[in-house]
Amino acid sequence: MKWGNKKEYMKLKNKKQFYITESHMGDDGLEDTIDYGGPFTLSKARRIMERMFKNPGNMVNPYSFNIRGPR
Repeated sequence: MKWGNKKEYMKLKNKKQFYITESHMGDDGLEDTIDYGGPFTLSKARRIMERMFKNPGNMVNPYSFNIRGPR
């Protein structure tokens, strides 16, 4: 997506449109995605992801998680 200007970017960034998603990869590429949380603003989703990487807890692979936003 191409950003028109900073005002459009800030408007999109502050909307609750971002989800914490786990991606399941197969032999041929992406097989399935599961949404674990959301909708969040972009800044809150980033804070949650940072906490997940610092303290993974029971997660097998924290690197399979990502932030999915508007298309």
